[in-house]
Parts: sequence; C-alpha cells; structure tokens
Amino acid sequence: MTRNQESVELLRLRKQIEQAWQAWEHNRIGDVPENLTPDAIGGAIKAMWRQHAGHNHPVFEFMRTEADRAQIIKYFTTDYALNMRFYDLIVLSLLGIDEDVRMEVAGNFWDEMGQGNAARTHVRLYRDLLDYLGIEDNPAAFVDALGWEGLGGYNLLLYFALNRREYFRSIGALAITELSDPDQYAKLIEGCRRVGIGTDRPSVLDYYSEHVEVDALHGDGWIDNVIVPVLRRYPDQARAVLEGAAMRLNTSKDYWDWQLAEMRLLGKSAPDAVATL
Repeated sequence: MTRNQESVELLRLRKQIEQAWQAWEHNRIGDVPENLTPDAIGGAIKAMWRQHAGHNHPVFEFMRTEADRAQIIKYFTTDYALNMRFYDLIVLSLLGIDEDVRMEVAGNFWDEMGQGNAARTHVRLYRDLLDYLGIEDNPAAFVDALGWEGLGGYNLLLYFALNRREYFRSIGALAITELSDPDQYAKLIEGCRRVGIGTDRPSVLDYYSEHVEVDALHGDGWIDNVIVPVLRRYPDQARAVLEGAAMRLNTSKDYWDWQLAEMRLLGKSAPDAVATL
C-alpha cells in the first residue's frame, strides 16, 4: 500500500470519495449557530451535545441494566479500532498548533501514555482487558466486523486529523468525544460489574474508569484551553468547529444504533465468546 501512497490516480479517486462523503455528512448537520464569539462556543457545543438524539444513547443504559456478558464483550471488540488508534489522533492534533494551546493537548497525550508508565498506557490497559476476557488481539478481525456505521465514525476523526484544512472541525469533533465519554463509560462499568466482568480483578476496567475520571476534566479543558484560544485568533472559524462537533455526534449515533442492534441480535443465549468474529 505504501508504494501507491502518492499515486495520482488513487489520490484523485480518494478525493472524489471524500468530497461525496463530506457533502453527505454536511447535508445532515442541520442548523448551526452563526457568528458565535469565542466565549460563547463552549455553551453552543454543550447545547448541541445535550440536544442531540445520540445524547445518553440507550446502548449504554442497555449495557448497564440488561446486556449479558457476551453482549458486553461484543461491545469491547467493536470499540477496539478507535480506542487503539485514539493516541494517533492526539499526536496529529499536536502538529503545527499554536503555543498557547500546546499544554492542554500535551496533557491529553500524557494521559494516553499512562503519564510515563508503560503498564498504564491506554493501549496497554485495553489489551489487558482483552487478555482478561480471553479475546485474541486481532485488529483485522475487529475492523472487518464493523458495519459502515463504525467505520464512518473512525474514518471521520482520522480524515479530520490527517487533513490540515479540517483542523477546526477536528477540534470540534474531539471536544464531543471528551464530553461524551465519562457518563457513558460509567454506565458501561456498572454493566460489567453486574455480569461479573472485573469483579475478581477491578483493575481490568481501568481503561474505562480512567476515562470516567480524566475526561470529565478534559472536556471543559479542551473547550477552554484549545477551542476558545484558537477561535480568538481565528474568529471566523466558529462555524467549522460546530460542524465538526455535529458530524461527530451524527456518526457516533450511527455507530451506537448499529452497536445496540448487533448486541440484541447476539441474544441472551450466546456463549461468553465472540463467535461472530
């Protein structure tokens, strides 16, 4: 694949696909506030998040109260792709940024890296959970098992991060990620304990418990220390930030809708293994 990285034909084809995809995503955004001041952007992002149909998505309440062990394990495998590559998104968001926002992004990076402890990096914590559950770390199988909904959300964040012209949308999308995780993962942890996952070894849920604690701070920090300073420098980009947030909300809802349907299809009679992979 790397041999064709700079292929003119493939680059032209990719651009055509991306333009059609982004036009589709843009058309379903709906109304986005215009001419917001930097100080108003945080309230607008949080209002958009709370009012979206994906807010408090039922998939997390399902896992908290109803899902059996096999269904929750299914969630871990479908969540694998983005969790294992989120580190890359943070690294890419550090490139070329202004000095006054580096500390917040670097803090996110430091947390992803386990604050210097190799055993506590977020990738290692996720692998520890898979090992505990007896799930083979098989990236190709996990990605192949995703529907277009899961791939859409994964590709959206990578597309934003890899294309410098999408920087403002990227920071809006990442703000939604930081805001959403704490409440959702708290419900997931309750569901895990209900079905016995981690009750004998609580540390195997540290990937999710860390996001409950840390992202509660990162959500406001990302808005106050990244988005607001950036928009003070580029006030005409407030709409792009909100567009990125809206696209992330839409793709997240798509993914969670699909995920809930997949878990229900798995059914209460499925064994404690991901046989569908």
